[in-house]
Amino acid sequence: MTEVYILGEGYDELKSGHKWPYRFELIMDDREERFCMSEGSGHAGSGGSFSAKALLDVKWRENFEKTRSLWVLPILEEISSGKAITNHDILFEYQKTYNEPAKKSHWKAQ
Repeated sequence: MTEVYILGEGYDELKSGHKWPYRFELIMDDREERFCMSEGSGHAGSGGSFSAKALLDVKWRENFEKTRSLWVLPILEEISSGKAITNHDILFEYQKTYNEPAKKSHWKAQ
């Protein structure tokens, strides 16, 4: 099982007073689809793992805004263009952006 780090998260406030969560995460291995985007929780939750190139599609822009992770878009562009960027490089950029280390997610990837 592989560790996962949270790169961004946010919420929509629902009329019911509940929060609808959004999360952007990094899987700490060398798979191509090492980024996770998810929303909701429990049975109402959905998400998946994606490549850097797939996440550059405009349809994901709102999720990056909601998870406050727009800072990662230039990194995804570099990865998509063939530049070798490690997961540790991404975590270093997170720490520079937020002045604290990324938190580990409660789940692990298989």
